[in-house]
Amino acid sequence: MDTDKLNKNNGRRKLCSGILDKLWNRFSIRTKITFLTASVFIFISVISLVFTIQNVETIFIIDESAYSEITQGEGDSEHIPVDLDLQRALKKGQDMFRLTSTLMMAFLVIAGTLLIWWVSGKALKPLQKLSRIIKHLDINQLDQQIQVVESLDEVGDLQTAFNYMLVNIKESYEKQRRFSRNAAHELKTPVAAIRANLEVLNMDENPSYEDYRSFTDIVGRQTEAMASIVQGLRLLSSGENLNITKFNLYENIQMIILNLDNEIKNKNIKIHIKCADKNLHINADNVLMKQAIFNIIHNAIRYSDENGDIDISINTDSVIVKDYGSGISKENLEKIFEPFYCVDSSRSKKLGGSGLGLAITKEILAEHGFNIKVKSEEGHFTEFEIYFKQSS
Repeated sequence: MDTDKLNKNNGRRKLCSGILDKLWNRFSIRTKITFLTASVFIFISVISLVFTIQNVETIFIIDESAYSEITQGEGDSEHIPVDLDLQRALKKGQDMFRLTSTLMMAFLVIAGTLLIWWVSGKALKPLQKLSRIIKHLDINQLDQQIQVVESLDEVGDLQTAFNYMLVNIKESYEKQRRFSRNAAHELKTPVAAIRANLEVLNMDENPSYEDYRSFTDIVGRQTEAMASIVQGLRLLSSGENLNITKFNLYENIQMIILNLDNEIKNKNIKIHIKCADKNLHINADNVLMKQAIFNIIHNAIRYSDENGDIDISINTDSVIVKDYGSGISKENLEKIFEPFYCVDSSRSKKLGGSGLGLAITKEILAEHGFNIKVKSEEGHFTEFEIYFKQSS
């Protein structure tokens, strides 16, 4: 029974607390500041008033000389005030002081509360103006910087932080627009190729076996291209939790090279692996990390010249993949990790690239807290280095 009563009491307290919190949260900051400050002001004023009145009552004491001893019968005597007018005057003065002090306190509390309301309103006016401007912002006004105040106070800091956030939102929005536009374009290209070849096939009243074979080859290639794009988009937007395990760098790189053996032989490329410790492991998602490294090595093979060389160095805290192909210009180095960005779009199409490989690699590494850097000299080499230490 006692436990039930305790639970009921706790439930009532929580309910009352929740109702009070909801009511409190409905008030504006100005009202809260005024209420809290006025409450403190009233508390201090009441304490000061009580203390002052008590001090006054101890000060206004009728002196013993104002009393006389009067004998009443045998051995009986008492003190009675001689000056009744003085007693009444002192009593009236005390009452008047109490009344005046109380009225003065009430006046000061009301005046102080109104002053606090006015001052807090003036202080919060820039915040209210900032709030109104923010409410009317739309996606087409992200490049407009808000300039409500020029002060260096908290409102100024909030304005600066909001403008900084607008810049970040605009950059993200522009990247998303480019990504969507490029994705639509990349998916439209194979569809258009299939449609065009289908129309050509339909124009021939008696297509031969070779025509059908050529058409199916085109459909196969374009379908593979679309599948590659869709797979890349899935990896970029999956947001799946990482399945962290021990990842052997040397063994997985050897497996990647084995999977790319046909392309390596077709271009007669020699791959040189330098590894100090073949048992070196890192903590990573096995599938995703293998995909990230695969993209880098595949890129090196794809853009290497025939009879070229690729150097792979496996270090304790990094993997370096260096090819000696066409290289990348300085103005393109910062853009190569953007989705669908191709240094040479015509060459990328010819080689079967979708422009998603490096973007996927960087996203996977970022999910692990790793980093990737690239160095290149146009016409000489390109070097990618994956750092397995936490990126700063």
